[in-house]
Amino acid sequence: MNLLRLPLVVLTQIFKMWNFRTKFFVSLLSKRARTTLKLACGIPHFSVLSEHNLHIRWGYYSRDYYENATATGSYCIGGNKMEIGHYAHGLIISNRSMWNQLLLVGHVLDTFPKATFTLAFYDPPRPELTLKLMKTLNQRKLQIKTLYYMITLNPSKFVPKILDECTKVTDYIRMRSLFPDDFVYNPIRPFKAATMEIYRINPWFELESFLYCGYVDVQLSDHSERTAWDWSSFFTNWMDYDTPLQRFELHDMKKSETQLVLDELRKQGISRIISDSLFEIKKENGSEFFIRYNSYYVGIYTKQAYLEYLEEIERRKRLRRVVDDTL
Repeated sequence: MNLLRLPLVVLTQIFKMWNFRTKFFVSLLSKRARTTLKLACGIPHFSVLSEHNLHIRWGYYSRDYYENATATGSYCIGGNKMEIGHYAHGLIISNRSMWNQLLLVGHVLDTFPKATFTLAFYDPPRPELTLKLMKTLNQRKLQIKTLYYMITLNPSKFVPKILDECTKVTDYIRMRSLFPDDFVYNPIRPFKAATMEIYRINPWFELESFLYCGYVDVQLSDHSERTAWDWSSFFTNWMDYDTPLQRFELHDMKKSETQLVLDELRKQGISRIISDSLFEIKKENGSEFFIRYNSYYVGIYTKQAYLEYLEEIERRKRLRRVVDDTL
């Protein structure tokens, strides 16, 4: 292939103009072509979505934005022949064989060894694939930046191991899953994602696991039965020590639990009422927290996070005025 004889700096510019499908085809030509891709393609971001099929897309995408294959072909990956659908920026393998799907992912990992990832897992659940894929990325020390885990069926024996792998996600976790009331999980390490959104959370989740995240948004389940001691311990560990957590929101609370949380918050320091839905807490160590609330919601902010929240509200108002004036 004469193209591969060009200087690496030239190839780097050429590869920038090629879409993912073309790069994937080049990676199948020879070991030399694949090695050149490794050297010249920089650090791409891939999104891998597992639902009925497995999608691998160059770049960021969500469940609301993925494309159908425009063509299908037979390709040899890892010595196995498989049917792969493709479009400009992605690959689709409809074969439900976990082995074939992992072979395809492994080929992409070997071709782009410094890539970062978004992972998304939806019903129907495939816990073996989820665990194997996450373990593979973490063992290779590849960064999983974003994770969507939207499995509504009861967990299997794999779920605690999957959650252990989730602790290494760096940027954003969105999780919606139903767990039995007697399910208990003790993290092997704190979660470090900058933002976490957890829906229908049961008592399985240790609150202290959130302390190393920047922003946590939690929707409580009907079976949440945390005690005053649970909340008091969490707030003390957060407010009395230097932790990354800046904003913590609780949604869909029972009125009794809302009151319990507010009572425990007021015990944390000197409180000052600002309005009928907002008060401030000042700690002896000088830290300040702002609490927004209603009968079913409590939002807790550090002073810096609250100022940023107010700035965001004002920015949205200005944008809305611009739109209204335009119309």
